[in-house]
Parts: sequence; structure tokens; C-alpha cells
Amino acid sequence: MSGIPSKTLHVAWAGLKGDRCSTPTCGRVPEVRLVLHHDHLANFARAELLRLLKAKGLEGRHGQIWQMHAADLRRLSLVRFAPAWICEECNHGDGRGKDRRYRGRTTRMYPSSFSMTPAELRRTTGPNGWDEAAKEIWHGARLDHRRRRTVIRQWAVTVARADGAAGPAAPKTLPN
Repeated sequence: MSGIPSKTLHVAWAGLKGDRCSTPTCGRVPEVRLVLHHDHLANFARAELLRLLKAKGLEGRHGQIWQMHAADLRRLSLVRFAPAWICEECNHGDGRGKDRRYRGRTTRMYPSSFSMTPAELRRTTGPNGWDEAAKEIWHGARLDHRRRRTVIRQWAVTVARADGAAGPAAPKTLPN
């Protein structure tokens, strides 16, 4: 399993009442739309693999190859967190840092491949406000995020090579 479900399963409506379920971000018991929040490093990995397969003329096999290897992302600790159902409002909070126009900015706070964990998103709802918390979160995660992207690129090269010619072994874990 890829860790990211198909788009038809990506969005669900919560119909739960009472205290049976609360989201890991805001802690509310939602009677609102839930979305599956996932680490966008998986999207980055999928796009990187597609780019390499296209260069080899194998883009038609991308879906099959992705399905065979996507679980590597979790197994090799290349993504920061497992997907989690959270309320739509909290999920949109993660997008603010990727939006060049949010509050008059001209650049992104962080790249589109970065996603806050549910616990980090919870911090953005606190008394310091989204902007301050998001800056702190990105500052703390930036180097790790860059390292993960580098290893994901290596992983994608390995997977793309393995489909045609023998290539180097996949990295065993995320380097320190």
C-alpha cells in the first residue's frame, strides 16, 4: 500500500456525534468534513519516480512500479508521519506555508513537499498563532526535510534503475 489512498477515498464526511472520535490536530469532535492528511514527501517521491521513468520511456509503467515500491517510503523512514484523518480546516492550515500570497507574502514559507505532522498542526492553533508556530516548526524541520528529499531522490534512482538494469541497493534507512 502506498500510504496515500486513491483520490476517491481521500475525502470522507464525518457523521460522528458525542465523544467517540476527535481529530489529532484540534481535538474537536468533528461534524465537519474530514480529509486524509499525509506527508507530501510521498507526493515528491512519486513525482521524482515519474520524472525518472519518463526519461527512460517507461512512464506507462509508473503506476505499477509505484504500487510495488511506495511502501518503501514508510519502511525506510523517508516520510515523517503516517496519514491521519483530520478536519478540513486544520488540513488547510498546512497549505498556508506553501501559498506565496498568504498574508501578502511573495514567497513560500516552506516547499510544497513539506507537511506538518498532526501534532505540529495542533501547535499552530495555539496562543502564538499560525505564523509564529509555523516559522518555528519549519525552522526545526528544514534540514531533516532536505535530507529526506536527497534520500528520496536516491531511492527513486534505485527504483527506476532496478526496472531496467541492475542498480545500487536501496538505502536501508534515513542517514543521520
